[in-house]
Amino acid sequence: MSYALAGLPAAAAVVTWLDELVHTDLGHLASAGEATAIAVGFGLFSWWCLLRVRLELATDVIVMVNSWGTQRLPWSGVIAMSLNGSGAHFHTHDGFKYRAEVLSDRGA
Repeated sequence: MSYALAGLPAAAAVVTWLDELVHTDLGHLASAGEATAIAVGFGLFSWWCLLRVRLELATDVIVMVNSWGTQRLPWSGVIAMSLNGSGAHFHTHDGFKYRAEVLSDRGA
């Protein structure tokens, strides 16, 4: 899914650039530039929200890189872990719950 979100606008940009090679005028050049800007925007959005997320499990800390932030959680603070469609949830002694998006249904 994430590759399609980035790949389809990129393919459209390539087609508009090929059209620019056939019909060389300012209007086609502007269309190719706009399509390229949109493709870059979709590519960055796809990377940021879908491909950037990860879960790193070290011996002393859990590092969760989610779409909108990175959280570091020491293993000593974790009392339970649950898994559902929105990701893995790490429950801590103080009652907070930290979510790792990488294990969500979206990541599938």
